[in-house]
Amino acid sequence: MPVAAVIFDLDGVIVDSEIWWHEERVAWAAERGLRWTEADTHEVMGANSSRWARIMRERLGLEERDEPAILEAVVQRVIDAALGATGLWDEIPVVVSSDEVAHGKPEPDVYLEAARRLRVPPGECLVVEDSVNGVRAGVAAGMTVILVPNASVPPAPGADAIAHYVLGNLRDLDPATIRLRAQ
Repeated sequence: MPVAAVIFDLDGVIVDSEIWWHEERVAWAAERGLRWTEADTHEVMGANSSRWARIMRERLGLEERDEPAILEAVVQRVIDAALGATGLWDEIPVVVSSDEVAHGKPEPDVYLEAARRLRVPPGECLVVEDSVNGVRAGVAAGMTVILVPNASVPPAPGADAIAHYVLGNLRDLDPATIRLRAQ
């Protein structure tokens, strides 16, 4: 069966922003005398804003009332700006933020919503991801998943074992050569 739709993760795949997000979280924590590590970053990769704010709060030992401040301080870029900067806005027919669905990655919600908006069955979709949580989400959605590791912030160990395919570079992606996994 041919690929009917390719669904790309934005952060780390289309725009190499994962390192920026990591640096912002490290700086935010450091300003408060706290430490945010690469292992912490792996825990929040692919999560929606509310989930990663909660994880930051929990891992940094902060109060629940601190979550809105975390979101406000760290979230300064939007999807529109990223797509606009790359010139891809007119090429992407559907944009779904993990903030628009009930659960962020590793839950499948964001990918299932993208397939719904594209009017394509999940089993005919190809997901391109760079994080272990994103790979888990795509697989849980019943989609074929390609891992394209981000050199700036590599995926957590085991991501390549979960993905159906692994590519060294996004330029190597040719959906016509991908065989969808039987669902």
